[in-house]
Amino acid sequence: MKISLLFFLVFFYSCKSKVISDELLIGRKINDEFKFFIDTTKYKSFLYENINFQNNVKLDKVQIMKQQSIGQNPIDFYYVLVTDKAKKIKIAKWLEKIDDNLYFNEDYSSKEASVKSHYIICVGDNNCYPQYIMLDTLKTWSCDKNLSCYISSDSTNTNCKIYKTVILK
Repeated sequence: MKISLLFFLVFFYSCKSKVISDELLIGRKINDEFKFFIDTTKYKSFLYENINFQNNVKLDKVQIMKQQSIGQNPIDFYYVLVTDKAKKIKIAKWLEKIDDNLYFNEDYSSKEASVKSHYIICVGDNNCYPQYIMLDTLKTWSCDKNLSCYISSDSTNTNCKIYKTVILK
């Protein structure tokens, strides 16, 4: 019985790992650099097809970013950043880091789905940039480092607009 259970677990794990690596693996951290495992041109096309841009947008850069969260106990986090420099658009999506591999998280039912499965779109000047906020039980994306702008309904940064969306596959 123990052998069959062990076989099942190994089989289940290997199948699950294969699905993750084939469909959701985005890149890998090699030394201190990030290497993409996806075709970034196709990824930009995917975003064009699935996000309703009001103006003519030219997504010109795709990067993997490492950043520290904002809050009492900052953590390192990773995300894909796609930008249109001319229109001041920054599109971000969370990446799960497992060992040195970076994956999209497509679990829409988890407690952190609004952070890990959603896209955040920041439109504005250089101070308008994707931020991950962790305060007590609050975990969310923002586009401004100023926490009072996020907590208050009256944002003082009118040069920064935030949009969130989900793209179901």
